[in-house]
Amino acid sequence: MDSDLRGGVFSNTNLSEAKFSNCWLEHTTFHHCDLSKIDFDESSFGVPLPPLQGHTGAITAVAASPDGCKLVSVSEDSRIVVWDAKTGSKIASMSFANGCVPKCITFTADSKKILYGKLNGNVIIWEIATKKEIMKLAGHSEEVTAIAASGDGSLFVTGSEEDETIRIWSSEGELIHTFEDS
Repeated sequence: MDSDLRGGVFSNTNLSEAKFSNCWLEHTTFHHCDLSKIDFDESSFGVPLPPLQGHTGAITAVAASPDGCKLVSVSEDSRIVVWDAKTGSKIASMSFANGCVPKCITFTADSKKILYGKLNGNVIIWEIATKKEIMKLAGHSEEVTAIAASGDGSLFVTGSEEDETIRIWSSEGELIHTFEDS
């Protein structure tokens, strides 16, 4: 696949055995995609990317950082792993109680934090350097299934297919607007 995929969102897509060659993947997010046997060549990241090894379960969501230096993956092994996109080494990881795997994940615009949705309707902002939760966005009544951050870092957008709402948040955690399915 030769193309510019920056900012793309893939949902419920079978990418098994896909080959990404001469692709740009910054700001690209994958949700509920089959990524087994996926093949990236060095042009996607600028250097050869070694196999990322560390999860023991199926990958359920991945995202590339805006600066192109990090990847993040969520797996059915109940872990989130942040990877160095150039070396393939683990930068940070966190574990969840079994079965509490987030369905969505993304980076903040500064590439220093990740946001992920939880089954209980909360969104967590987690700082990579400190490996700590720094903010919780509470507002959805059901599982958060979609998440995005604006390119300028000022807004977060979350969605839940269960409570049928989309919520817009300021980067300080203030709920700005809720769109409801009617």
